[in-house]
Amino acid sequence: MVRDASPSAGSGPEPPNDISALYNYASRLEEEIQSFKPMQQQVRKSTTRSSKPSVSTSPSFPDISSFRSDETLNGSPAELPQTTQPPSVPSKEKTEPESRPSGSTHTLQIADDPAEEVNEEDEEEYESSEYTDDESVADEDRSVIPEVALVVPTTDDPTLPAITFRSFLLGSFFTLLAAGTGQFYFFRSANIILSPFFIILSAYPMGRFLARVLPKVKILGIPLNPGPFNVKEHTVITVCASTSLYFAYAIEILSTQLLYYNTDIGPLGSILLLWTTQCLGYGMAGFLRKWLVYPAAMWWPANLPYVTLYTTLHSLGNKELNRKRFRFFTKAFVIMFVYTLIPGWLAPSLTSVAVLCLAWGGPSGTLDPFIAQLGSGYYGGGVLNFTLDWNYIATLGPLYTPLWSQLNIIGSMLVYTWVITPLMYKSGIWDAKTFPIFSTKGFTTNGTAYNVSMILNSTDLVFNQTLYDNYSPFRMSPYWVMAYGVNFAALTATLVHVALYHGPEIVRSVKHSWLKSKARSVIRRGSTSGSSGSRGTDIEGGTGSRPETPTVDKSEQPIPETSRSSTSSANRAATDPSGQPSAAPAPDSKPRRWRMKKPAMFSKVVADGVGNTTDEFDYETDVHMRLMSKYAEVPTWWYMVLFLSMIGLSILTVHVWNKQLQLEYWGILLAIGIAMLFVLPVGLIQAVSSWQVGLNVVTEYVIGLIKPGIPIGNVVFKTYGYLASYQCLALISDLKLGLYMKIPWRALFAAQFYGTLLGSLVNYAVMKILILSVDDITQYAREGIADDEQWSARLTQIFFTASVIWGAIGPMRIFARGSPYEVTNWFFLIGAILPIPFWLLHKKYPKAGFAYVNWPIILNSAPFAGQNGANTILSPLIVSIVSQWWVRSRHPKWYEKYNFILSAALDAGAMFMSVLIFVVLTSNNVQYKFWALNPDPDKWITSEYCLNKEVGRVVFSP
Repeated sequence: MVRDASPSAGSGPEPPNDISALYNYASRLEEEIQSFKPMQQQVRKSTTRSSKPSVSTSPSFPDISSFRSDETLNGSPAELPQTTQPPSVPSKEKTEPESRPSGSTHTLQIADDPAEEVNEEDEEEYESSEYTDDESVADEDRSVIPEVALVVPTTDDPTLPAITFRSFLLGSFFTLLAAGTGQFYFFRSANIILSPFFIILSAYPMGRFLARVLPKVKILGIPLNPGPFNVKEHTVITVCASTSLYFAYAIEILSTQLLYYNTDIGPLGSILLLWTTQCLGYGMAGFLRKWLVYPAAMWWPANLPYVTLYTTLHSLGNKELNRKRFRFFTKAFVIMFVYTLIPGWLAPSLTSVAVLCLAWGGPSGTLDPFIAQLGSGYYGGGVLNFTLDWNYIATLGPLYTPLWSQLNIIGSMLVYTWVITPLMYKSGIWDAKTFPIFSTKGFTTNGTAYNVSMILNSTDLVFNQTLYDNYSPFRMSPYWVMAYGVNFAALTATLVHVALYHGPEIVRSVKHSWLKSKARSVIRRGSTSGSSGSRGTDIEGGTGSRPETPTVDKSEQPIPETSRSSTSSANRAATDPSGQPSAAPAPDSKPRRWRMKKPAMFSKVVADGVGNTTDEFDYETDVHMRLMSKYAEVPTWWYMVLFLSMIGLSILTVHVWNKQLQLEYWGILLAIGIAMLFVLPVGLIQAVSSWQVGLNVVTEYVIGLIKPGIPIGNVVFKTYGYLASYQCLALISDLKLGLYMKIPWRALFAAQFYGTLLGSLVNYAVMKILILSVDDITQYAREGIADDEQWSARLTQIFFTASVIWGAIGPMRIFARGSPYEVTNWFFLIGAILPIPFWLLHKKYPKAGFAYVNWPIILNSAPFAGQNGANTILSPLIVSIVSQWWVRSRHPKWYEKYNFILSAALDAGAMFMSVLIFVVLTSNNVQYKFWALNPDPDKWITSEYCLNKEVGRVVFSP
């Protein structure tokens, strides 16, 4: 933003509040736009080279959001000076990002003179020819996020269709396939879930095949074959299908009712429950686009491998570079595809290499149980444990997640799992030595597994206090007790962290949005009524239409400079030092070249969340938003109607089936309120770190305190509260992917909504068919074991147990005053305090790196290893350091070309082989011979030589 540095600027008159004065004020601002924006460009370039690209000089109404309500343009709003002199240069404290730690950013450097002297080392080592040779792309057309600038195209062809017969057909097919597969394996012992890379790579040849065979005719005005299969259709297919890659969360409610509570709300109630829980969050997403989708600083790192794969397959941008990337992708995919057979079937010991167990004599079978638990990656802390299986390494996205985020995540896991937990065990706190060290299960006071059936009435499965008193209080391992504590702390830390680092900017953004909306309303009213001084202009431009944005031809080739529209600096009005527009540069003049300075250890966006700049939510200067301006946005009222409709249907569902769902209307409203409170802070953190703070713990905790004794009501409340936030951010992430791929907003919204509705129907149908036709599922639910070990109701059993613990027993008996774990409630306060001293230190010592300490991520990720395997600690850390620091700093040209396509290739190759191993080998009980790296399962509990049957009895028995 450009701000007046004069002493009176901050104390100038407020913008007028009456309608006529505000209209005149807005009209005068419009008249000043031609001189103001070149000034703004000049000031930005002259003050800092690491700031965001300058705004376009195309004639349009000035961005009122760039003015504070208490600021003016060197004068009173009613008497704007008729001067073309630029405002005084803002002071250094206001313009330079002094609050960013040194070495934390990549800056976009503009060479004002193509012949200027450049450091030879930088020129040779850090300048990538694939990008700088494309001299038609100016610095203003580069994203301010270096990672985004490396892989996301800055061109678009608006004539390419997104919603076509092909995209509808293939989107429906893959949605059915993904939803059916995910729900089928929900009841299998080994869970297989298709990944987005499976959809992308499978849809590509099928789309090209349909483009070749479908007739070029129209049915009901819809062309069956609009031309070559394009990247927009491809993206829409994947977005549609990706909504159903995982089973709908409410399926666990329905299956728990059917298998354990012998209740059924019927097809209508079930479908309404699925649709409302899945779509409620979509309505919330529309109100968060301004903060989580539009700003360039909200870059959603997990989307970049997908973007790279799309651009490579469809040859977007530099064709020569994409040919190299495609060859590299093919080689890496094949290598990983073949290699995954080794840890996946031939040598499973490589999946979890327990160095501690091997060093202490694990293969001899004489290992101490304490060492066995410390070293095991499956049942322990994974101390010095690493994995050579990419399926486990990729869990934390080490090739695209920023290194500062990885250090927060993995560092927290390492300290909590390797240091704090063993110390708690040795101290004997909470009867620690009675339970397995890293267990996540419930126990009785003597250490046996907690049998929830012992505290429920046998007839209606309702909690019985007498049975509970006669059986045993509920107990947990200290590891799991502290896991709940740090989750409590993570929630309050999230709110405080975002309030400290982003609160003022959020408030300012809301304030400016209101002012712009009011000015727009005044101008349109004046234009309609023909008021004096009205020019009949629209808020978006002098003639009521948006300026043109760059396009590409149908072959998706980069457009030459001569055909580029006003978003390129070569076609913008240049400014001289006085701020006056000067003549455009000569056609043969060499454009300024874009270079990324020597990469530092961390990403462009610093660890305090989104850069800690004064314009972190500014998006009107972003090249991708300018390209998307040609597409009609989804109106906010669409989201409002969807949101209110889902609330109404949710209340209707719990009212009509109140006996089975055990929740009142106020429960729905409270769950939505919790989701709305946390979704923006959680989204701000996820958008730059790829880590989401979940709300499942706080939702079940809150309803358990308010209304104990309702096991199904507890999980219904948790599902509405947790899933509203989760689904909202899932749509936000897809919207950002659509922004990168230039998918029309409404096409993306339709694909997401359609895929969710269709996938939920498939989930319900497959669940009912399997429960009714496969007796092994009901046998497992009843007895804990099935005749056919390939069938299982394990996930439903876990959900049922959670409903009893949090809904029937309730948090009052586990965490309230007088309970053994009451101290965990202090973690709410601890979480609120922890971010404050580091924020103060960051303010006092902005270059010391305190901004990289992100307490919401640290606290929430601490118990991750206990739920996902401790072999996910060391190997992802090594890969992340190699990729995000060593390769990025020592071999930046290679990083720019291949890093993200390598991530896509490795993920896809490992996933395809894992599915093949399961379908061909595991499901048919085909085993490889037992040898050193494939221990006999009759002797060893795991393949890592930590727990044999003898040690296992000591560890898992009281």
